[in-house]
Amino acid sequence: MSVPVDRSTSYENGDSNHSEHPTILVPQLLKQFYNLGWVTGTGGGISVKFGDELYVAPSGVQKERIK
Repeated sequence: MSVPVDRSTSYENGDSNHSEHPTILVPQLLKQFYNLGWVTGTGGGISVKFGDELYVAPSGVQKERIK
């Protein structure tokens, strides 16, 4: 599944508290994907490329509990 990205937004100083930063967004997406039945508790995976960084949800961990 491909999601359009607005590349015009900049996150100066690596603002990890911004609502669209992967450290905020990934746990929210995992909970939503779990509730929709798209991933199982410890199965499935998600990763996000953000600039030069890659954020990967851990395997073997209940997705709905990741914070």
